Amino acid sequence: MIVLSKKGGGIVRKKIVLPGVALIAVCYAFGRFSYGLFMPEISEALQLSESASGAINSATYIAYCLALLSAPLIINRKGHHYVIQLAGISAILGLIGIGLSHDAWLLAVSVFLAGLSTGWASPALGNAVSAELAPDLHARGNSWINTGTSFGITVSGPLYLLFTDYWRLSYILFAMIGITVLLWNRHAIPATKTLPCTKSIWSCMRPTRPGSALLMACLLTGASSAIYWTFARNFLTDDKGASDSEAVLFWIVMGVTGILGGCAGRIIERIELSWSYRMGNETVPTECLHRDKSCLSCTRRGAISRIIYGGIHH
Repeated sequence: MIVLSKKGGGIVRKKIVLPGVALIAVCYAFGRFSYGLFMPEISEALQLSESASGAINSATYIAYCLALLSAPLIINRKGHHYVIQLAGISAILGLIGIGLSHDAWLLAVSVFLAGLSTGWASPALGNAVSAELAPDLHARGNSWINTGTSFGITVSGPLYLLFTDYWRLSYILFAMIGITVLLWNRHAIPATKTLPCTKSIWSCMRPTRPGSALLMACLLTGASSAIYWTFARNFLTDDKGASDSEAVLFWIVMGVTGILGGCAGRIIERIELSWSYRMGNETVPTECLHRDKSCLSCTRRGAISRIIYGGIHH
């Protein structure tokens, strides 16, 4: 059980953080990133080229950006509780659509729907943390919620090994988990509505000067990681000769090490957010070197790559 802190004689935990972790797992790990894990099987079943598969996966990033832009407006009007439910429904519909896809167009629409959930879930859960948890718990609460991606990746790996030839069944199972998580969030997270922004839409959304720099940093980080999420498994199996089980094991390792991201809140409190961000991103070149060094075996390169990437990305 995740315990954040004690305050006023009670333990502040579970009600916001645990359902939030589960929702992030469904939206990010199942709805967005599992496509990279199952892409070889999906591509073979639907007769998709590698370029078509990559193009379809880009729909998740487009959807994510669009949802992020709309999330503040919807939260401002309807509240974070409404947007959390919207994210869950979008993820479930996307997962069901992927499982039932019979051509590239339905797959692309479904991947887009699943991608929308990620852009809605994160801001809504962040708003819930701000509204429901004490200020000194915000960093740790958000850090633990974001580890939901890693928990979901850790779960999706074994499911892939169990249902390698039945990827459609895996996605239907993901959707069933998503329904349970949606009901959990609906019941657990209070429908508290924060004070709305009474200014114009642009004034509410306009980034500050530091915010603009952060947006550019996020753009570059996201662009660099997109290729990894989509093609890392193909790279290991097709170019480096790793077996499917080894490639999936690396996927699981990335998820397990990413759970350490729950400690990020403590790190942020100790060395501040800006230094934490720099420390994480300056580790990325090290991860890239481990993938390319010829002195290491493919297995060792892949393992080190996944450990470093999982630990800093989540």
